[in-house]
Amino acid sequence: MFCSGTILGALVFGQAAGAQAGAQNGWWHTSHFAEKVFQARAYQHTLNETAGMLPDVKSRGYSVVNLDWPVMSGPVNLYGGFGPKDYYHVEPLIGTDEDWLNFVEVAHSLDLKVVSWFNPSYFWTGATDFKTAEAHITEYGVDSSSLPPDSPARWFRWATTCKPSTAGESGHTNTKPRDEDADSFYNGNGRWVMDPDAGGACYWSVFSDQPSGDLSIPEWQEEVKRIFTHWVGTGIDGFMLDAPYDYIGVGPPKSDLDATLIREVIIDTVHALRDGQVAVFGEEYSSREPDLARSLDGSIVGNWEVEGGLRSLDVATLIRAGSPAELESMLEAVDALHEMGSVARTRPDFCQWYDDFSEDDQLPANVLQAATIAMLGGYYELMSTCQDDIGAGIGDFGDYEIWAGEAQMAPVLRAMRKMPALYPGTSRSVVASNSTSAYAAVRGCKPGSCGQEQAALVVLNFQNSPQTLEVRFPQFALQAQVSGDLLTDEDGPSIIQEDGLHMSVTLPPLGFGLYSIQMSEEPTAVLQI
Repeated sequence: MFCSGTILGALVFGQAAGAQAGAQNGWWHTSHFAEKVFQARAYQHTLNETAGMLPDVKSRGYSVVNLDWPVMSGPVNLYGGFGPKDYYHVEPLIGTDEDWLNFVEVAHSLDLKVVSWFNPSYFWTGATDFKTAEAHITEYGVDSSSLPPDSPARWFRWATTCKPSTAGESGHTNTKPRDEDADSFYNGNGRWVMDPDAGGACYWSVFSDQPSGDLSIPEWQEEVKRIFTHWVGTGIDGFMLDAPYDYIGVGPPKSDLDATLIREVIIDTVHALRDGQVAVFGEEYSSREPDLARSLDGSIVGNWEVEGGLRSLDVATLIRAGSPAELESMLEAVDALHEMGSVARTRPDFCQWYDDFSEDDQLPANVLQAATIAMLGGYYELMSTCQDDIGAGIGDFGDYEIWAGEAQMAPVLRAMRKMPALYPGTSRSVVASNSTSAYAAVRGCKPGSCGQEQAALVVLNFQNSPQTLEVRFPQFALQAQVSGDLLTDEDGPSIIQEDGLHMSVTLPPLGFGLYSIQMSEEPTAVLQI
């Protein structure tokens, strides 16, 4: 391990009393966060090169940088470089162990959090620990009681033959691929793979005929705890669990999903460190598995429908329709996660195309999509720009992508951190306007329960032409007659007391506004300023 005892002592071991509180009061609840994902290995950029880009990332409004899987791994074709060779060291193609520490230090000096996609299940057949496991299986057999107590062979699920042993297992068998031939594919519900280098014994595989640690095995549970403790000791602020449904011992088959193991082995371990200020997010979608979603500090609400999950946040569909009528129902998954004490990780999809719009209107449409998701979604994540159909693929992509709309989004992302009314989980109350192609909502206070506090008004124009909107507040009382424009830091539109409170807002085609408004304790009073 490359973390000294001094680093571990300083960064990892918080007071036990703080662990539970941290899970409820972690940094991810304290403000709005916007995360940008960097796939350093896929783009063949080093940690030091990426660290040099962080001031620009900060200037674009981001507050979290996600360095995608820094672990030393096998071939890039295997899971995009996610096939671990050594869980305790940094991938040499992107840098050294010291470079990682420097990357985290640079990020923290800019007040940026550092998280990483992480999969405590994958292995590569070429990993030293797996080679040792094969040798031990050959020498001692598959009975775990015969294996040395510290043998890594204890981390995996083995069988003497490759016949299916339970009703949930596929009968298909394959032979272990050569280390250099490792490639990515899905084994369905999993299958046994015959390993000539383990005396012909078989190991259980979910992905790519590669081995995976079995989270139901106590020895692997303890190793996973050591792995996470090690990385927390490097100063990392959070993890994004990759494919937790497919961890062996948890699922598949997915009907046997046991979120308890993920919570007890991974989440509780991480929350017990650094006073609970390290997040465990996860690749769970639209509360498909409520128990897992409830256990994680945040999970994904994307724009695609998920079988068994709540409705997707498909803002692009609303933009095409020119109507926000379905927006509130789309936000139910966001609300459900917040009610669970989690945060909704929402992401725009820039692979969308708007057939009825001109080419010049494609960018404004996707900026509106991104702004809607950022202002209403909870925790904003930019993972891929879909530039040149690259998406999140594998290979040398050259320079990191910069989405053309980031300049327009930067004021939004900065504004979202200016007031508590816009933090994750705050209330949202739709208010009336004079247009069915517009959406307006007050965030940060509910009718009848607002004290003398600032709330925020979100206004969206789903029409591809300018609109002057009359936004009415019949259920609210406001203290001041001038709003504040959170995007420009200037005065916003006046609030008029005539036939009830209302505000006139002019928005450009596919435009949006974000305003601060001062609430009043009195149900009808409007104070002159």
